[in-house]
Amino acid sequence: MLCIVIIYVFITVILFLNRVISGRFYKKKEYAIECRCSNWNDIIASMLAIIADPCLMHPTLVLLLIAILGNGMQHGLDIFNDLLRLGILAGLLSVILHFSLLMRLPPYPFYFYSAFLLITTFHSFFLARRIEFLRKKAESQAQTDELTGLMNRRAFFRAAKYLFSLRERLPLTIIVIYADLDKFKKINDTMGHDMGDRVLCKFAELLKTGFRGTDIISRYGGDEFVLLLIDIDIEKAGILMGRIDKRFTDWGKEGGINVGISWGMKTPKKDCNDIDEILKQADEALYEEKIKKSA
Repeated sequence: MLCIVIIYVFITVILFLNRVISGRFYKKKEYAIECRCSNWNDIIASMLAIIADPCLMHPTLVLLLIAILGNGMQHGLDIFNDLLRLGILAGLLSVILHFSLLMRLPPYPFYFYSAFLLITTFHSFFLARRIEFLRKKAESQAQTDELTGLMNRRAFFRAAKYLFSLRERLPLTIIVIYADLDKFKKINDTMGHDMGDRVLCKFAELLKTGFRGTDIISRYGGDEFVLLLIDIDIEKAGILMGRIDKRFTDWGKEGGINVGISWGMKTPKKDCNDIDEILKQADEALYEEKIKKSA
């Protein structure tokens, strides 16, 4: 009995030291392998503690619960899922080994105790999964225009900032397009806002299908859209916008809607990374285009 108690104390100390020493891995996501190994060490140490536990009701099962919940909630659902499967298997094996060594069956209250710990673990897992789902949904809504499904203004600036910082290290060509819908206010005033929403959604759909998935397409606000096209010359970009304009106009004619688009394009200089200034230049090009159309 004394030997079992000594082993139990020794394993408990090792478990504590392991969490202190390996704690540096929990703060750095690049240490994925070390993090997983550290988590597995927690499970194995808990398993050994359960086997060496002299008590029939296994208070050391709580160590296994802490190893699963603590590490799982800290590192996300992927690791939580791994730990859940490994922890349940380790707990089952350690309990079987423990009572095999004692050569007796578990006491009656033990089954309720084990069921309580198991239910607590699964409940925590499903709660963490729900929280993760809501977090991702909130992040998506914060970066997506609700009506069109395109990037919103905030997401555009985040993506543009990254893209222009990337251009400092790589030979990227970026075309900035600032576009808005012609006579959109008149459509809203005469045909209603529902029709205006349909027009915006149709134009957004044409932009999605007309450009590549690597291009940045956003609804900047109202009927204004901003695009960042990567590795394309300005002439080809103009041709693509012309095709979209024709499809959009044809769609409007079929529904008796007088629609069209105007756009301005700019190729930022290599040393110009001021996004606001670049958008201002593209907006000025758009204004010049509108003057030409109205002349």
